Formats: sequence, C-alpha cells, structure tokens
Amino acid sequence: MMNARQIAHIFDKHFTDVWRRGSGNPVLEQGWLEQWWTEDSSDEPEGEPVAISVLAAAGAGIRWRETDRELIGYVPTRRGGCYRIPRREAERLMPPMAA
Repeated sequence: MMNARQIAHIFDKHFTDVWRRGSGNPVLEQGWLEQWWTEDSSDEPEGEPVAISVLAAAGAGIRWRETDRELIGYVPTRRGGCYRIPRREAERLMPPMAA
C-alpha cells in the first residue's frame, strides 16, 4: 500500500516532469486529486508531517500524514479542509508495471 513518503515523491516528480517535459503523471493531469478534498474544519495536527510534496499546491506544498486507511494532505494556504485519500485509491498514481 502506498504511504505518505511515496505520494509526496509522486507529486514532486509529476511537477518536475511537467516543467521539464511538458507532461507528468497521467492520472494527476486529469485532475484526480481534487475529488479527495473535504471541507473538514479540522486544522492540521501539531507536529511534523510524515512527508511534504514541496512542489504541489502552486508551491505552497502538501503536508502528508497517514492513518491505516488514508493518506491525509494539508495545504498551508487552503484552510478549512484537507485531502483524504483512501490508500487503495492512491495506488492509481503508480505507473503500470512493464511486461
């Protein structure tokens, strides 16, 4: 199952690829992430996140935390909510295995 460090890496690689080649992760290019935003009013918990996607959210970054079931991403410039991605759904971001 995907963890917070892996999803942070996928996001940063996506944005690096977009800047260098003009295209990145095909799933992210389809706007996949926004479906997981929830207007949950809880603030980000205290303490360091497990991982940070420094290039995501227009350079504001996404601070990733995790539970057994979800990857939870907080954007410092976007208050009043977070991304709540079921781990099984995050697997869609992985590139297909070569045959």
